[in-house]
Amino acid sequence: MKDVQQEGCNRAVATAEGMGFPLDFTAESVQTLDRILGALHDAYIRTKNDEGYRGLSVMFAAYLVEVIERNFGRGRWERSHPALGQGSFPFYWNGAMLLPVEWCQSVSTKDQRRTFGPNFDYT
Repeated sequence: MKDVQQEGCNRAVATAEGMGFPLDFTAESVQTLDRILGALHDAYIRTKNDEGYRGLSVMFAAYLVEVIERNFGRGRWERSHPALGQGSFPFYWNGAMLLPVEWCQSVSTKDQRRTFGPNFDYT
């Protein structure tokens, strides 16, 4: 999975930069990641085209895993989970199982952002 994580991070940073959102692997950059995911969700709402959405979610999940590991300690990212199935990408960290791909795919609107709440200033 380290190769998936590395490739995903590289692509996430390049994609974000192309969108005008620099990512620097700090814990604070998760706010920027949230903005990126919100922009992608807004594009989906406009176009109703979800082609490539899963791949983008895996790519940005790789970035999120890397941020966690660089700032808070190593974990173990796997491709599958016995109950959740193939391609569920669980991340085991600090005694918990996180689902970063699901987090990246979760619905994000301007009324209820998944990370920082409805009163966070996204400008």
